[in-house]
Amino acid sequence: MNKVVVVALSGIFIASIVLINLLGLSNKAYEVEIPVQKITILNKDAVLDNGGTPDDPKDDFYQVWLYFDYENDNEYQIAWEVYPLNATQKLVYFIADYEENQLTLDKETGTLSFEQAQTYDIGIKAYDGYGARANIKISFKNAKDKQAIALHAEGAQVA
Repeated sequence: MNKVVVVALSGIFIASIVLINLLGLSNKAYEVEIPVQKITILNKDAVLDNGGTPDDPKDDFYQVWLYFDYENDNEYQIAWEVYPLNATQKLVYFIADYEENQLTLDKETGTLSFEQAQTYDIGIKAYDGYGARANIKISFKNAKDKQAIALHAEGAQVA
């Protein structure tokens, strides 16, 4: 009788393995969600200003000073990267609190279109809800002002 029970249990065991393989079932551990811990601005003209502390960097921000010819060039693309690179959900969104006639911000791509020389504060937050964020201050200046400053410095008359 013991041989019959062992053979029956072995048959059930082998049949269950075959059935599991055929159905594609697997013994899988729960996936660990890896939150975004930091968002870094990649634009080469962005300078990090460490206004916060190493333990609490929420007051840190990136500063960008840009000179534009408003008639031909009034867009800026923010480039970013989330860390760690293997974060489960890497999506971010952009926040700005300005009237639409001053600034247009694509909240998914980070493309800015602006209408006047001004400093804009832009926030970038991770969608995963763990609180990772970056702040960027972008100061748009008129390219003609930069030329006037340069001419004045060289001693030329500015009209």
